Amino acid sequence: MFSDIQCPNPSFIRIQKSGIVPRIVERGRILEKIFLFKDAFHTNEDEKPHPVERLFRQAEKSVCSPVKGKIEEIRDVHKEIMELYLDYLQPEEEFDVGDEGFGDLLMKYPSYLAYLILGEEVFNPQKFGFPTRRSLEESVTSFCIGEEQVFRDSCENSWVWRTGKYKNEVHLNMHGDLYASQRDVSGREFVQRTLFGDEAVFDTSKKAEVRGAIYAHQDWSEFLVSLLRYAQFLGKERMPEITGWRDVLKSVGEVGTNTSECELGSDGRDFSLPFLMAAPLLADGVELDRMPLIMSMRDCCQVPYVQNGNLVYFREEKNGNVELPLAGKFIDRGKFSPQIEYTSEDLPDALKATYKYFARDKSRMRRIMDAFTQEIGAPNG
Repeated sequence: MFSDIQCPNPSFIRIQKSGIVPRIVERGRILEKIFLFKDAFHTNEDEKPHPVERLFRQAEKSVCSPVKGKIEEIRDVHKEIMELYLDYLQPEEEFDVGDEGFGDLLMKYPSYLAYLILGEEVFNPQKFGFPTRRSLEESVTSFCIGEEQVFRDSCENSWVWRTGKYKNEVHLNMHGDLYASQRDVSGREFVQRTLFGDEAVFDTSKKAEVRGAIYAHQDWSEFLVSLLRYAQFLGKERMPEITGWRDVLKSVGEVGTNTSECELGSDGRDFSLPFLMAAPLLADGVELDRMPLIMSMRDCCQVPYVQNGNLVYFREEKNGNVELPLAGKFIDRGKFSPQIEYTSEDLPDALKATYKYFARDKSRMRRIMDAFTQEIGAPNG
């Protein structure tokens, strides 16, 4: 998945506006190998001389040359890159594929990735909307670490978006399992008065662990229906992402899994679908006379619940601190913990991700959408 090192919103917004993202994508093959093998020095590309190798040759030369002015600033960057190289050689064991330590190392020496991507343009940070070279370098580095889906082919099964202070991910694994998570990527930002005038100060990196996650074992049906019912609760059941779902699906594309259901579909005799579509969504102030919509896992249940206007997914946990209005009425258990929380702003991306990655039987997604659009009296996509 993703590193805990994230690019907080103040830096993320500046990176998005700066025009740097296409430059990062251009370096995608190089960056992917660096992150995949946790090796910033031997990427084995066919290009000669390779940019990484050339960068270290330049660094090695310049650190030994007495220079002044702008060239001195270049030498400072090269010196930091060489320090990264020496620090990289220190561990007795190589970095593991999932080792957070490699990301920490790159953040310790942020000149490396920034210079690899921007070259000497890092010495003109104002061009990209950053007050200092260091703020630019750190922001570029945290963006590369935290937003790997921008350039890594191995992240093609993840849909990532930000709303407010949260970064959301919906992920499909090769077996068809759903993983949806949320991180707090907010950051500090303020104006500081200096002798040279006002200067913007903001967080350029952040350790942001997953605040919560939900799962579905090879069937995304309940997740999709929870999103549709939430839209209906808000009076947004006719939003373009629902009534025009077929066009949305064409635009985002479909990703399959290595399962027979994905390849062949089913024969259409879906006896459980009417029960699924009849399950009400648990919501504040709504009295239920039947079992609400639940996302079942092997060893627990997850409950989508509209609370204070937002869609909160709760997971049953032994040490849960919330008691939902389920215990004693529908199930014998009632201790839950909130995991992820969607607002109305999240619906378009959450729906697009679900259409794209729905597993395992793609034909079931179509039957759910047909049933829902028929229920609300809307044209079918």
